[in-house]
Amino acid sequence: MVRKKLPIGIQTFSEIRREGYYYVDKTPFVSALAESGKYYFLSRPRRFGKSLFLDTLAQLERNAKRLEIVLPQRSEGVAVRFEALIQEAAAHQKAQTVVLVDEYDKPILDNLTDPDTARAMREGLRNLY
Repeated sequence: MVRKKLPIGIQTFSEIRREGYYYVDKTPFVSALAESGKYYFLSRPRRFGKSLFLDTLAQLERNAKRLEIVLPQRSEGVAVRFEALIQEAAAHQKAQTVVLVDEYDKPILDNLTDPDTARAMREGLRNLY
């Protein structure tokens, strides 16, 4: 039996498949989380597969096309388009929507040497979470 390589530092599902890395599919847990509770904040350390997990779920444009959702124009901004995708996806699926935020702490960590900026980032992100 040939051992597969571990996907250390690999952040895209396509590269894992193409290069034959070992992969554990965690997407069924998203459904279980959505059906069993109200709100979740999933926090994992860096290099623990958050980016890869999100890559397997795809992002804004691909999901809108897949669900045949027409998003507001790009000029409306990402926030408006993302809100529309969340609301329309929930209506389309007749189910709750799960939102995963990758690198949620990056703006704070990038500014640790500047406490005022880090504090401002934390306060701004507090409203999001």
